Amino acid sequence: MRGTKPFWLNILLIISSVLFCLVLLEFFVFRFVLVASDFPKLDFVDGVLKYRPNQAGIFRVKNEIKAGFHINQNGWNSKHDQYAIERSNGKLRVAIIGDSKVEAFQVNYDESLAEQTEQGFNHAQVEVYRFAISGAPLSQYLHLLRTEALKYSPDLVVIILVQNDFDESYLPTPGVYTRSFLKINITNDTVEGEILPLEYHVPWYGYIRSSATWRYLTYRQQFHFSSLRKIFFRRQRQERISRGGEMNESGPDLKMKRNKLLTEYVFKEMKEISETKNAELLIIMEGDSDNIYKNAYDGKSTPEKVLLLTGMAGSVAEDHGIDFIELQPIFENDFRVNHKEFYFRSDSHWNKHGHKLVAGVIVDFIESKLLNLRN
Repeated sequence: MRGTKPFWLNILLIISSVLFCLVLLEFFVFRFVLVASDFPKLDFVDGVLKYRPNQAGIFRVKNEIKAGFHINQNGWNSKHDQYAIERSNGKLRVAIIGDSKVEAFQVNYDESLAEQTEQGFNHAQVEVYRFAISGAPLSQYLHLLRTEALKYSPDLVVIILVQNDFDESYLPTPGVYTRSFLKINITNDTVEGEILPLEYHVPWYGYIRSSATWRYLTYRQQFHFSSLRKIFFRRQRQERISRGGEMNESGPDLKMKRNKLLTEYVFKEMKEISETKNAELLIIMEGDSDNIYKNAYDGKSTPEKVLLLTGMAGSVAEDHGIDFIELQPIFENDFRVNHKEFYFRSDSHWNKHGHKLVAGVIVDFIESKLLNLRN
């Protein structure tokens, strides 16, 4: 019994020390010394996942990225305080839909492809609204087109596609809010319909995710807690496969077949609903970002097998009469000429120059196809 009191006192001392360190980190170190990244709170309005209106902050990654975001009254990161339903006098309106590349927390909110597209016309002829959220797949772009973008009567809708937009549209995806995205139900090698988004609720651990400590580790230092979740998620999925409860999607042929079914369904829907609103549709797809610099230095082209998804998407777009532009050759040619990087080194997203290149593609399309038609 003599050793009991010192033992529990030591335990209490350890717990107190740990709590003191956590409090010190949370309320001093990660707020005033090693400042955590800000990140806006989520909202779910009328079946659409977006951000809570009227938020602002500084998004940080390592010591490379320090960019301001501005969530407007409609729940989107934009320089426009509010998207107007009514049209401005004589202005051509563009809606851009995408994921984190369009959301663009990595650059200042007035420097993304949307704002730089406007700048290409000195703000006098064109206004650009963007609708984007991190992690959204192709299926969610369809949902955003229907529920958000078209209600502002755009003349042009631009969809920014990336390589991981396809299988995440029909496969279960780990994440805090991925169930709040529209999914396409593909079974027996056919599209059976759509799975509507589930309403988003802040999880019980929401306070932890909003803490300065979490934001510093997750966003600024890019420590991915999701890796543990992915391991667990993969194990669960493998168990379902072994029990015969889920088909193995790992085969490349089967995966490509389903990706094509998905793309044909979504592109057809996008084309039809855009036409009902008299909006032009343009799809821009990013290529193999990992090898662009290497290809430029070597003077080589990206192997076709790396860009199978791009080729497939381009072919489906052509079948449906949709304008389609690949970014791969544009980025490679620009790097060969200017030797200017367009990705952040600590983050896979476009820097200001990358956004400028994509904005240039949209400006050229508007000038060649839309403004000429008006004139």
